[in-house]
Amino acid sequence: MLLTLEKIIELSEKKVAYLNQSKQNSEVIWKYIKRLREQVEQAEKNISDNNDAEQLEKLLWDILWSYFCLVDSLEADEKTTREEILHKAYKKHKYEKDIWINEDEEVKQQETKSKVSAYLWNLLKKNNK
Repeated sequence: MLLTLEKIIELSEKKVAYLNQSKQNSEVIWKYIKRLREQVEQAEKNISDNNDAEQLEKLLWDILWSYFCLVDSLEADEKTTREEILHKAYKKHKYEKDIWINEDEEVKQQETKSKVSAYLWNLLKKNNK
């Protein structure tokens, strides 16, 4: 999967470099922002109207492609980098991830704490007799 992702990124970088030869980079940025908005609206319509899985898959591919091209355009305009975006996305969602990934672990820790507390309480009661 990572190899496929790398290939997609490589293609989007080439596409943006090609577009930037004939247009201002800001035009390319706005082109992909507009395209993303339209594609998300089409995906919403697809889901609410007919829920056509094949069409939705195509729309999601288009959204992903437009997203990569937008990021490459922003990077070419030195507004951000793919690495910065990914790092910030990770930081933003890390807390949420910790909650939903570690929920079982937290439950186990609470159970352990409860068992330890009960053990200590029983031990204190025995020693106070």
